[in-house]
Amino acid sequence: MRYRYISIGVVLVLALLASSTAFGVTRVLLVGDSWTQAMWNYRNLRDDWASRGFSSVTEKGDVTAIGGTTASWWAAPANLQLITNELVANQSIDIVHLSMGGNDFLAGQGAGGWYKGMGSQAEENLMDAIKANINVVIQHILSVRPTARIVICSYDYINLWDTLNIQANQLLWANLGQPTPRELNDALRKLGDHQRQLGVEYGDAVTYVNNWGQMHQWTGYNYVFAPGQYPAPWGHPSYPWERACGANNGDDAIHLSDAGYDVIADRCWTGFYYYLIDPNSPPLPATIDNDYPAPPPGTYTQLFYDGFENSAWSYANWFQLNNVTWKSLNTYWGTWSVEMDSTDSALKAQSTSGKANIRLTFWLKTGGYDSYPQDKFHVEYTTNYGGSWIILQTFTGNRDWTFCEYLMPAAANNNPYFGIRLRAATNSSADDAWVDEVRIEGN
Repeated sequence: MRYRYISIGVVLVLALLASSTAFGVTRVLLVGDSWTQAMWNYRNLRDDWASRGFSSVTEKGDVTAIGGTTASWWAAPANLQLITNELVANQSIDIVHLSMGGNDFLAGQGAGGWYKGMGSQAEENLMDAIKANINVVIQHILSVRPTARIVICSYDYINLWDTLNIQANQLLWANLGQPTPRELNDALRKLGDHQRQLGVEYGDAVTYVNNWGQMHQWTGYNYVFAPGQYPAPWGHPSYPWERACGANNGDDAIHLSDAGYDVIADRCWTGFYYYLIDPNSPPLPATIDNDYPAPPPGTYTQLFYDGFENSAWSYANWFQLNNVTWKSLNTYWGTWSVEMDSTDSALKAQSTSGKANIRLTFWLKTGGYDSYPQDKFHVEYTTNYGGSWIILQTFTGNRDWTFCEYLMPAAANNNPYFGIRLRAATNSSADDAWVDEVRIEGN
């Protein structure tokens, strides 16, 4: 009996040693696809915890963070066994970090994944199937480690738009039906919403961390909007992440750089790991996913439109059109656009009473700005009928026709005193901005 008692003790000690590293105790198991594999390879989670004073906590992903895997692959018994083996061999693990479902989605039309035009019912069936497979994985984890806390780490908007010079990205985009960024992002967020439903259904056993728009908050997008202008969650769903956020010098359309995954790790801390790692934190709330506002809508009601094809209509419907010139040679669509130079401006008063989620869109082209760097084109709005103006964006430099889209803050909702102003501030009449297809929308 004494010999047997010593043997059991030795086994327990060895088990604890096996689940420990030179840096501390392994508490987190990474399970899933290339997003978990990248965060394991970069050690983003470990570095984030260490920066907060918790270098004794480590993660493990060498066996179960596998790039290219799908939720359906993980739901197979043989692959679930990989998770079992890791949990049994590492008794100190009490947290499982999941990232899966993205490859099921990106399989596209050729392999049973998502594609543009697949239809709402087929899309719902796909999302339900992905959710069901993730649920199999969750149930398996809890059957092996009933006290485990599971975090589903969502993806962020990818960039199958600015990266289409890469042949592999072209092929993937074609297999998805060549969606616009908004079409792709809306579908990805539906995938995220189905993942989130698992967090709701399991209570505090499963937490969904919402990362949609984190890259927009971090870097903005090109010259279209600045960092923090559209904060997460959601950012600006009509745009991909900034190309510089991607791995491989931005050529990777699907995976973030090391620094990008640092941002995701930081979000996972504030939304989940803080409650389980910091001994001074409050308990993990069962409803930790309260920060899930309704995303911007995919469809809008038009409140105002002008393509400048009828000058009489335009002058009647804009509050002011100061010194603008109708142009037929520089137009995005149709026969006419308007040209603004020097101090020309266009001001539109538009009541948004009864409407929310106000959006402004137009097409812009500038020329001559590179000769006079001080030249600017301002996009502004008011919520008090011109009592004060807030700049949404200032453009400098030349550009060909560029689509501009702005999601207005809540102060623009249901506001009878809302308005917009497009304003040139240039060095001379040779420094021009052309505007076409102006729309104000809401729902």
